[in-house]
Amino acid sequence: MHFLIRAPARIHMTLIDLNGSVERIDGGLGFGIQEPFFKVEFWDDIPNNNHLSKDLKSPLNKKYAIKIGEKRVNFYGNQNEKEIFEDIIHRMRSKYNLLPKEFSVHIHKRIPPHQGFGSKTQLLLTFAKGIAELYGITPSVYELTRIVGRGGTSGIGYQVFEQGGFHFDLGHSFGKMKEKQSFLPSSASSARPGLPFFHCDLPSNWKIFIMHPQISQKIADQKEISIFSDFTPIAQRDIEIISHRILFQIIPGLLQQDLKVLADGMHTINNHGFKKIEISLQPSFVPDLLNKIYEEFHIPAGLSSFGPILYVIVDNSMRIQDFTNFIHKFNQNDSSIPKINLFETFPNNQGALISHIP
Repeated sequence: MHFLIRAPARIHMTLIDLNGSVERIDGGLGFGIQEPFFKVEFWDDIPNNNHLSKDLKSPLNKKYAIKIGEKRVNFYGNQNEKEIFEDIIHRMRSKYNLLPKEFSVHIHKRIPPHQGFGSKTQLLLTFAKGIAELYGITPSVYELTRIVGRGGTSGIGYQVFEQGGFHFDLGHSFGKMKEKQSFLPSSASSARPGLPFFHCDLPSNWKIFIMHPQISQKIADQKEISIFSDFTPIAQRDIEIISHRILFQIIPGLLQQDLKVLADGMHTINNHGFKKIEISLQPSFVPDLLNKIYEEFHIPAGLSSFGPILYVIVDNSMRIQDFTNFIHKFNQNDSSIPKINLFETFPNNQGALISHIP
């Protein structure tokens, strides 16, 4: 058996309720995008090194021999990816009583970590799905998400892996003897994946422009946990405003393909609740840029998760060159603003795809 798994990045638009007054917290909005993506090859044999493609021989793909009982897995990736894979194969073997076997795993393309693309969830699920495929078992993506320990705050990542598109989830029950008793990010929560509620495809004529400010700031791990602890609970009034805008602007804007209505909803969400906090923790040019985009173009714009990735949603009437010119002018207005790289991608409405190789 020989196959590739391609898993898409996701944009996380916002968390919804980090107050818990109605004994429910979390919930989120987000959608899949075509690029960047993980591309990981699985092969139930140990290939000869002479047949490896050029990228597998690169410094980014160091070869590791992972012992599983009396068998060996050849793993081509970096040290962190190898440690993640070892954890996932251990979890999968424990859950399904899988016997040792020899196979190879090669990482061809990566979603960059700690940028706001949801790379960790996609990598964990790619490994788990690949192992399941090699062993001929068919657990659901939800079950795999529980095994790998993700989705404990937002369910957007695993739902994008499963079917792409836009997702709105309803989080977790909150309180004594409930699914969660405290406010924690997915990386530190053992709760089951967030409750799915609404899904739709994004229009095929929409595009997403990704802005990547060249800053060193990364919010992850213990720093992320501290932010959840320090800034929660969120004011109840903010939760009510966000929920109202989701139901009467975000969802209708998507279903009726009305970018202006969607932009109005996102602009309000950017200035309330936990998303306002996430934006406030970025360099000062970030909220200025988001406001200027809204004022000049009246299009949806936001910060994905804790960033630093920013995004806008447009239709075919806007060329990326026009937006590049706008970003260039914004950069020129203040020498302290870092360079902002820009690229164009498209909605992913399929989720992760498996391509079998003869």
